[in-house]
Amino acid sequence: MIQNARIVSVFTLLSQIVAFARTAIIASVFGVSTLIDAYNLSLVVPTLLAGVISGWMQVGFVGRYMECRRDTNEVAAVAFRTAMGGVLVAIAVASSLIMLIGNEPITAMLVPATSASTRVQADAALQIIAWSLVLITFSDYLGLILNCHGRFVAAAAAPIVNALVSAGLLFVWRQKTLDTLVWTLMLGWIAQLVVVALACARAGLWEFAWRRTAGDDVKSTLQLALPILPAVAFSNGTLVVINVFCSHLGEGAVAIYGYASKLHGALTQVLIVGIGTVLLPHLASLLADGQREQIEQLFRRIGRATMLIAVLAVAGVIMLGQPVIMVLLGRGRFDAATAASVNSAWTILSLSLFPFALATFFAKLFQAMRQPVLLSISALVSLVATTVACYFGQSFLGLRGVMLAPFVAQVAVLVYFLAMYKKKFGDAGFLPEWARAAALCVAMVVPSCVIDWLVRGYFDPLGREVAFGLRAVLFVGVFAVVVKLSGAFDWIARVNAS
Repeated sequence: MIQNARIVSVFTLLSQIVAFARTAIIASVFGVSTLIDAYNLSLVVPTLLAGVISGWMQVGFVGRYMECRRDTNEVAAVAFRTAMGGVLVAIAVASSLIMLIGNEPITAMLVPATSASTRVQADAALQIIAWSLVLITFSDYLGLILNCHGRFVAAAAAPIVNALVSAGLLFVWRQKTLDTLVWTLMLGWIAQLVVVALACARAGLWEFAWRRTAGDDVKSTLQLALPILPAVAFSNGTLVVINVFCSHLGEGAVAIYGYASKLHGALTQVLIVGIGTVLLPHLASLLADGQREQIEQLFRRIGRATMLIAVLAVAGVIMLGQPVIMVLLGRGRFDAATAASVNSAWTILSLSLFPFALATFFAKLFQAMRQPVLLSISALVSLVATTVACYFGQSFLGLRGVMLAPFVAQVAVLVYFLAMYKKKFGDAGFLPEWARAAALCVAMVVPSCVIDWLVRGYFDPLGREVAFGLRAVLFVGVFAVVVKLSGAFDWIARVNAS
């Protein structure tokens, strides 16, 4: 599992790097204009629905598909995935049509009436972006099938192609308008779908069959989806809540959050996706074999490793966030004042990294256990905590207060998951262990922060790219030396870290 996680993490990192080329072009050309507010808001509902469908697939499809492959024969598994694919495409097409028909009420819900130009632009963009749901759903489904067959590299490479196509086309497109942003995004998703489809064909998975018993499997999966739909809807609804509150903070607030969330998302993707992608089928296998002790040991190791990476990431954002933003995005209409606003938002968002990662890993466990009601409650906790934090945060701290909402929400969800884990598996004593891990990891990153603070003034005259590169290498290098000397890797691998 660890080897597969490393492979997925590397490919995820590459896709994030390439995707930032597109973000850099957008930042240089459009800055934090109302056009970017409109573009980001037009993505909210398709992203919400894609997340709902994806979450349902992971809960309802993976477990049953793995059972079909293990308990019956490959023909039954082929029939099941064929039937599920047809259902998913039908749901995606129907949802896209609903978005197309109801685009005006949707944008009216997202954009305040005082921002008339933003509303008009968001409405126009949504008419095209609505169809991205079909592309996203089918490509994610094929990627999930590849993962179930251990083809992690092929599934992880597809987003890189997506990023290359969308960024490359945006770069060469002569006139850069809202339509350009929308169509290059769509073409990137088409490219990703083609890649996963070819990978399935090459792996012998592009095979279709129909059995009457497959209908029963699909029916049971749909029944399982009914209680899980609130969970994924609530979970993805937090994105809607944050964007709506940002849209009421004036021009550019949605764009600032968009840039900051992309930077933050790059960290979470690298940290979470690599492990999370292979964790669900691995946990399903452990549960099927009744190896509960192995599950506890796995979560202990994951918790320590996540804490180490999260502390490094948060410290890196605090010390190097501003130069990172200027190197990546600081061109054209994206000036130093904009960079400072984005850096402030990014720093606050990074605080949620550890609780979000651990909550995601626990969610994978309960997904493998097929606990839809539990997941629905956790998602409702997240949505309520996000809404309350946004409301009071906007009132007292403005955009910074809204940026605190993900941290508040993920802490609340993690506390809930720990209570449910204790109820089902017994008290594992995770909290004291995480507290000790946090203290150790902070101690390990302090030398990097102190040395960076002492020497950064000497690097500034060398230019921002060179100065950032030297500071980043020194920061990570000092941390790596401390980790090596402290024996942190052995500490992570231990069954008992006390």
